[in-house]
Amino acid sequence: MKPIATFACALLCLSILGSCSGEGATPVDTTASASTQAIAVPDTTTATTIEATTTTTVTTHFKDSGPPSRLLEYKMDENGIFYREGPPPPLADTRYSTIRIKFQYGSKDWMIQMWKGRYGLVMLGSEIRVSPEEELVFQMDVYQKNFSTKQTNYLFTRGPESAGWYNGFVPGKFFEENRKDEIIVVGSIEFPNEEMLRAFEVPFAKAGFERGRPSKTNPEKYSIKDNTLTFSWQYIDQDA
Repeated sequence: MKPIATFACALLCLSILGSCSGEGATPVDTTASASTQAIAVPDTTTATTIEATTTTTVTTHFKDSGPPSRLLEYKMDENGIFYREGPPPPLADTRYSTIRIKFQYGSKDWMIQMWKGRYGLVMLGSEIRVSPEEELVFQMDVYQKNFSTKQTNYLFTRGPESAGWYNGFVPGKFFEENRKDEIIVVGSIEFPNEEMLRAFEVPFAKAGFERGRPSKTNPEKYSIKDNTLTFSWQYIDQDA
């Protein structure tokens, strides 16, 4: 179970980074459990072999100088991709791009927000969130481009699945420091009807996406089939 061992080492690195962070994030407890056996992150740097089944939950507690202690929970899906529920974690040196699409539908204000990039120093991934207490069907293929070699590497696929906050992460790092546009997401959002899709499409296009053939090599494009909008995203960052 190489991904498990890699992730355990990643958590150990995060614990060390958090304790040294200028933001005051200090890990106070790290535990993990699997469906058939417990996984313990070692307290020393001694090499450890860790084996478990694919149904895995890793829980880390953080205490920081501002808000109360926060709980960060990772799980692993059947393909070995890590995911979690809830907001971005309080990790040191996180670098991600984000897009917020606000629209009105059914006499209600909606927002779909997307993130992609590096979470801490050891995880790469992407997230999509819809307004609280709502769910849509999301799917994502995530890639990483090496601008030096011009190669684009496949990282992982998640979905399609109905969710309110959908995400995926794998151990990794940027090829070049702070290059958030290394991460490419080819994703889709399935809406319950055409009316809601069209309400979303207008501000989505204004954010910088245009009709075309979305792919890992053709970014900032989108297409529509039935009630599903498929998009490719690499460069747009509303917080840049």
